[in-house]
Amino acid sequence: MFCRMLTSDNSVHSCQYPVDPAVPVIQTVADEHDCNCQSPNIARPVQLHVAWRRPDHIHGQLQAYRVSLYNRTGGEPFYQENVTSGLQQENLTAVVTSSHLQPAYNYSVTISAINTFYHGNESNPYVVRTSDGCPDAPTVTWMADSECGVNWTGPTETRGRLTGYNVTYTDTPLHNPGESEPRVSHNTFSVDQHQWSKSLDDLPANSRVRVTVRAVTCAAGDKGKEFTCEVSRVEPPPPPVLPTGLPPKPSATSFPVVLPKVSERNGLIRCCQIIVITMNKDESLADLETRVGEPDVMLTEDAPADGKTQPYVALSLSKEKYKSTKEVRIGDGGPCGHKWCCERSELADPSLAKNPGNVKLRSGVTYTAAVRCYVDSGARRRKRNTERLFTTSGYIEPVITETEQPAAVPVAPIVGGSVAALIVVIVLVTVGIICHRKRNTKDDQNLTGLQIGLKAITKDEPSDKVKESADNPTCTALDEDGATYETTIYSSADLVTVDDVVDFLRATDEGLGQYAAVFRKNRVDGVGALSLTGDMLAELVPEVGPRAKLQKALQELKGDPESTEISKPVHSDWEIPRSSLTLGKVLGKGQFGEVRLGELRKRGVTQTVAVKTLKEFAEDRDKEDLKGELDILVTVGRHDNIISLVGACTVEGPLVLVVEYAPNGCLKDWLKDNRPEELNQTDIPSSGIQLPMDQLIMFGIDIANGMSHLAAMQCVHRDLAARNVLLGKNLTAKISDFGLSRDIYEESEYVTSTKSQLPVRWLAYESLFYHVYTTQSDVWSFGILLWEIMTMGKKPYGQTTGKELMKLLPTGYRLEKPAVCPQDVYDVMTICWETLPENRPTFPQLRATLDRIIQDHTAYASLMK
Repeated sequence: MFCRMLTSDNSVHSCQYPVDPAVPVIQTVADEHDCNCQSPNIARPVQLHVAWRRPDHIHGQLQAYRVSLYNRTGGEPFYQENVTSGLQQENLTAVVTSSHLQPAYNYSVTISAINTFYHGNESNPYVVRTSDGCPDAPTVTWMADSECGVNWTGPTETRGRLTGYNVTYTDTPLHNPGESEPRVSHNTFSVDQHQWSKSLDDLPANSRVRVTVRAVTCAAGDKGKEFTCEVSRVEPPPPPVLPTGLPPKPSATSFPVVLPKVSERNGLIRCCQIIVITMNKDESLADLETRVGEPDVMLTEDAPADGKTQPYVALSLSKEKYKSTKEVRIGDGGPCGHKWCCERSELADPSLAKNPGNVKLRSGVTYTAAVRCYVDSGARRRKRNTERLFTTSGYIEPVITETEQPAAVPVAPIVGGSVAALIVVIVLVTVGIICHRKRNTKDDQNLTGLQIGLKAITKDEPSDKVKESADNPTCTALDEDGATYETTIYSSADLVTVDDVVDFLRATDEGLGQYAAVFRKNRVDGVGALSLTGDMLAELVPEVGPRAKLQKALQELKGDPESTEISKPVHSDWEIPRSSLTLGKVLGKGQFGEVRLGELRKRGVTQTVAVKTLKEFAEDRDKEDLKGELDILVTVGRHDNIISLVGACTVEGPLVLVVEYAPNGCLKDWLKDNRPEELNQTDIPSSGIQLPMDQLIMFGIDIANGMSHLAAMQCVHRDLAARNVLLGKNLTAKISDFGLSRDIYEESEYVTSTKSQLPVRWLAYESLFYHVYTTQSDVWSFGILLWEIMTMGKKPYGQTTGKELMKLLPTGYRLEKPAVCPQDVYDVMTICWETLPENRPTFPQLRATLDRIIQDHTAYASLMK
């Protein structure tokens, strides 16, 4: 608007009145989070992401934009915020946070511009609905006429669309609850299901079971009233695992046995027997099992004839004495010990067995032994052979007692002193040669290897052959030593007897051999194994990961794998419409699958994701592998330190997995890219190298936090290494999912076998030598990963080959302290590399230790400034 103004000298000048700025144009408004609840029941503050375009005309100098929030019903704005940054930009964004914003609620948003003189008009309102939040707790009551069950009704406030309910039941031992970590199981129910119940026979023995129920929207909300069930039933304890390490040296009439730890998880132990068996000349443990039976079968009615008459109870110890004793000596001539245990026999005719007692052994004879422990049933008497309430360790490696040397025979005086002296010299020299040869033979026989109750893997000597990595821009491949591990391929026709099932479990290279004793104890034959229901399998194999692998293996045996191209969603809560997914460039390729960058459009918001698909020529087995991976990811759920599942496409086409995208790539590459040049030198200087120590320790804390979640979900990773850790926003470390890690991101770190590849340099002692994988095996790998972090991505063990490593580890050899590494961090590494798994810390303990270290380090660094 213009005007004319008359001045004092009668001249005319133009002037301009102030004018309102034009109206900005809102482009999008969306909730900053897909879900305003972090499971379980941790509410996120609701934040709105607002994007708008600068108005065409400002009519003056722009001072600010005003963002106004209205309730959907109208009225005055309940929140206003002035934005003063980025005013010269054409497109602007802001994140608006207000305590008045609620999840699952409709709001109107307007934008107005403010110039030097006026506050302009508001834009047209943009209506947005915030994401769902944490629902209130359901109302939970005890289910009448049930052994262990609850009913529930929906929450008062859902804060979004209710998708179902999660029932969690956690069991701890009735006695000594601190002896083992709680076991957590989950069941998922739809919105129209309102009850859960279990028979006490279906719950773990000797347990106190706590049952909780949570309602679920996009995440689980608050839990309802907790109910407790007690299971007084007892069962045989898990088989004791014999200690690793070289066996103690025997004498001519005795040998020592290091006692394995025994769990009282399934009931209190009453006593333990040490059973001794004399082996035939040149007899192997496999031959012995054929002659006397497997350890759990000997001295029972199921044993072969020799298994009933040859083994004998040398020693028996009460529970208290067993726990306080680390080592016993077999053959010291002492009494048997605990009376009840000494006389205890599982034979219908106990007189068939040898008399108990710790009698002296014969010299130069081969022996083995096993430990059998009985659980206290709580009954004064019970019939024999009606219930088996004992468990037996594996046989120890054969031990050969020393050969006694004959006593010296005095030489009588002979006429002619010189002749007598010559004869004595000849005799002594001859005896010395014989003794020397016998000692050499004895020493060779005493190299019996490790005392272990688990079947060792059949393996060829590791070669130095390098397997090339798949082309993968996300994580650069390293060369690794290869070693072949052979397995037997079965069909369903091969599974007939209980022994067939046990052999099948032991032959797989998925770590299922540890469950062979459980299957034998429950007399699961071929027909039974192929007919197991999900509940039955969960009882036999409680851990989620191994159970999924066994289901896949049994499905393959049936020759009838389920198709992944199905008509109903596998997990309806995670189903994503294919039309909402757009694929981009390839991030990485494996032998049968590939990962692409993707965009997921959901509720008007575009999210960057990683998409895993199978190649066209993938077989049914590969599809089943991918489906098993989906099942595990659903079970694991979302966590800040895990590459979590976003969703999946399971209908109307091939199976597609959609997971969280990590924009900062692989931890291994980040370490290498940020490694100081000095660390590449042969002689690394002891001082002067600056590393981002706080960030490095924080990586360890993030990973320990994620692994704590996996351990709580009873999932074993089996391949924890820097190549399988991805970096999200703000360099947050996230453990990548198991199948994705092994198929896509790196193939050269594994020892090849018929079905799997093993990362030799990261494997725990028991995994490398006995194919046993547990959470404590992951702890060993975590120590190697910490070493990778502190060396900024160097290769563990350097140029040492896999063949050399398998010889060095049993001698106590471990990785050396990195040149630039705090001593307390290296101490954490070394305790992770304890030979016995039970001596290693848990992941929650590791997380707490690293938290303390980073606090101490930060405080020290601030003092040095």
